Amino acid sequence: MNKVYEIFRVDDSVEILVEPDLKAMQNAVGGYIEYIPQAHLPEGNGGIDIIVNEEGLIHELLPNITMTLICGYPVVGDAIVVTEKGLAEFMGDF
Repeated sequence: MNKVYEIFRVDDSVEILVEPDLKAMQNAVGGYIEYIPQAHLPEGNGGIDIIVNEEGLIHELLPNITMTLICGYPVVGDAIVVTEKGLAEFMGDF
């Protein structure tokens, strides 16, 4: 199944990453990427993964409030959310 890659920006805008290759993901987050699997989700609800700027804290990027609320811990900078059907539909499953 194809995955949906959504960029959640610190200004609360959201866009789809159409061609999610390494270069596109680095451009979306503004640097080297760090992959954060979200393994704490309830079993049977699929999965959500987040890709962030690996050096976001070092570069003092702005907080990403949306991602912080979803993850339950601080996330800074623009972030890419990877799901099977888009975050809005995924969150509706809970």
